[in-house]
Amino acid sequence: MSLTEPDIRAVIHLLGQTLAHPGSELDRKHFLLGGLARLVGADVWVWVAHKGGATPGDVTYFSMIDGGWKSDRQRGIATGATWSLDSQRLHDRMDANNFTIVRTDVWDNGPWYATELFKQFREPAGLDDVMMTGVRLTKDIVSAIGLHRNLGRPPFGERERKLAQIVTSEVEWLHRSGIPEIDQVPVDDLSPRQRHVMLLLLSGQSRKGLAAELSISIHTANEYVAEVYSRLGVHSRAELMARFIYRELSDPRSNNV
Repeated sequence: MSLTEPDIRAVIHLLGQTLAHPGSELDRKHFLLGGLARLVGADVWVWVAHKGGATPGDVTYFSMIDGGWKSDRQRGIATGATWSLDSQRLHDRMDANNFTIVRTDVWDNGPWYATELFKQFREPAGLDDVMMTGVRLTKDIVSAIGLHRNLGRPPFGERERKLAQIVTSEVEWLHRSGIPEIDQVPVDDLSPRQRHVMLLLLSGQSRKGLAAELSISIHTANEYVAEVYSRLGVHSRAELMARFIYRELSDPRSNNV
């Protein structure tokens, strides 16, 4: 399927608006990603930079920007704070230097709706289809944008794939902007469970919600949170988010827990 003239004009218009957008480069990045989501008809979007990891559970996330989500649970699922073995099939497709993957590349509708990933995580969060697009910056570091549609929406198609591919493969600063010095974010030393706790905290989960998500007691959840804060040298959720997520810390979801 070829893109139409209106599609090309829409991409050019978005890029022009982004260049003229006031504020910092991160402000422009947020604006561009929100515009890309509208362009491809995504309800929720997430940009993450991650390092290493042969499986999704081993990946170290060290930077994140997101938008469009309607609940903490929806945001947590979209940002990858909870994963299943099914996620590996998407993860394996992100090995190329440039990639744009729609869900139907990996699962037809029948198998998709039978996966644990959909039934246990995405459906309860009100999410359905997903498209992943991004670039491999180095051997170990990937910049990826997840574009998600809510339940009841049709799947992403070739038009949306091509639009996302144009923006994410041609706008180089989109991927490098907002990535901190990795050595200053010592998450490699965290255990898989501690990384999971860190991602749930970043997703806005309360300690009660974190305990429920991990099927542990509040007391154990508090111990895990304390371990994560201690290893990363922070004292609150606000400090944690300041290191990993580029968003306003005055947001209620950034309150200390």
